[in-house]
Amino acid sequence: MPRWCPSCVFLSIAFLVVLSSGATALAAEPPWKLVRETSDGIAVFMREPPGSTVRAALATCIVAAPPEIVLDAAGDPETFRVSTKYVAVNHFRRTADPNVWYIYQVLSYPVVATRDYALRYERRMDRAKGVYRLSWKVTTAYGPKPLDGVIRVTLADGYIDVKPLPGGKQVAVTYHLVADPRGSIPGWVMRIAQKFNLPAIMRELRDESVRRAAVK
Repeated sequence: MPRWCPSCVFLSIAFLVVLSSGATALAAEPPWKLVRETSDGIAVFMREPPGSTVRAALATCIVAAPPEIVLDAAGDPETFRVSTKYVAVNHFRRTADPNVWYIYQVLSYPVVATRDYALRYERRMDRAKGVYRLSWKVTTAYGPKPLDGVIRVTLADGYIDVKPLPGGKQVAVTYHLVADPRGSIPGWVMRIAQKFNLPAIMRELRDESVRRAAVK
């Protein structure tokens, strides 16, 4: 089962920059703004309400692999080796439902204050309806009480959607994250981190999915 945090994905530096279905986002959401489009087909969007520390990020790409394989890769910590390098503490708890689990993590960075959070993950796969989603949401049902000297993140909700495309050989992958890193992090730092880290996250997922599809 996964130990990664796509918010660590996000969420690692990417977590601080922006890894919710939109329900916890803002009442009056501004339009998405394209902030980067890479030469290998990854697009990154952002929306940032004026006067708020909440950041929303969206990244998209096409992956040449079956949806089940992509979803499995999204839930495997080995897929995101680079993205999880700042995880200092990691606790994982299974539940009776194999598609639901909890993770508590502490993220330690070289230049900003340490953060922690607890997340509830849920995996949904409905082949008949073409639904393949890994989602996560901040929870108070798992993890320790707030720690001295550690900023507790209370908003870090997101999902990875995998949608089959016509022809059956490719899928469209969407990574969506709404987060409030809290504390004193300049907006320009978050925007730069988002612009360059989210493509790396999507590339890790795409490459691992293609590799798995090739050896299946």
